[in-house]
Amino acid sequence: MKLPQELQPRFIHPTLVVAADHIIAKMLLAGSDEVEELDGVSEPREKRQDSEGYFTSWDESRHGGPDADIADEPRLAEYAKKVAKRIAELVREQDLAHIHLVMPNDVSHLVQKALPNDVKEKLVHVRDLDLMKEDTLTILRRAYEISS
Repeated sequence: MKLPQELQPRFIHPTLVVAADHIIAKMLLAGSDEVEELDGVSEPREKRQDSEGYFTSWDESRHGGPDADIADEPRLAEYAKKVAKRIAELVREQDLAHIHLVMPNDVSHLVQKALPNDVKEKLVHVRDLDLMKEDTLTILRRAYEISS
C-alpha cells in the first residue's frame, strides 16, 4: 500500500510498526513510500464452556460473566513474549533500522521487557494507544498525531 505524502518523511529507513491490543498484534513494515502488513500474533483469552462463575446482584445492577474470575496476567505475559519474539525475528530477517510500538501501556511494558537488548536499541517510538480497530493508515497517522 502506498504511504501518503505526509507520512513518508517519518519512514525514511525501513521501520517495523507494531500495533497491538491485549489479544492481537499486527506487524507493519513501513519504508520510503510503502507500507505492508508482515505478520501478526494473537493469544485469545480462555473461554469457559459453561456458565460457572456467572452472577447477578440482587438488584440486577451488576453482572459478572463466566470469565470474570480468570486471572489474565499469565496469558498476557505469554502474549507479550510471543510478540517480542516475533519482533526480534522480523528485525533480524528484514534488517530493520527502527521499531515503533503502538499499544496500551501495560502491553508495551511487557513487550519491551521481553525484547533482546540488540533489538531494544532499535526502539525509537512508543505510543500508549489501542488502535487495533483502525485501518493501517489511521494507525500510522494517530501514532504520529497527523490529521488526514
